[in-house]
Amino acid sequence: MTLCFMSLFMALIVDNISAQLEEYLLPASLLLGASSVIYWHYTGDLRFYAFIQLGTLAAIPLILFLYKSPYTLSHYLLYGLVFYALAKILELNDKPIFELSSGAISGHTAKHLFAAIATYCVYLMLKKRRLY
Repeated sequence: MTLCFMSLFMALIVDNISAQLEEYLLPASLLLGASSVIYWHYTGDLRFYAFIQLGTLAAIPLILFLYKSPYTLSHYLLYGLVFYALAKILELNDKPIFELSSGAISGHTAKHLFAAIATYCVYLMLKKRRLY
């Protein structure tokens, strides 16, 4: 998930800020995302992983506000961001959701469904967008 998220984040930067940055930033961002997961795996410390996720999430609205995309429908990224934020909330409430649903669904499972909807928002944007 981190590799996908970092790739999408770099696509946002390339579309909105500078296409010349892609050659350098995409490999660096993928390495950064992968390192956060590896660090978490070996240390049990989630801070680096959380920083990568929350930092990029916080940057998305800022980038959309400060830089104008040459494409239409960039507001779909905000829809995706909302669904991704909801996915994180569901993940953080895994056990209560499992208990409230009488074991039918967990917050972790619901997280994946909402993350898929977030990805679908990005897909729709890419499929339907046009140059201004």
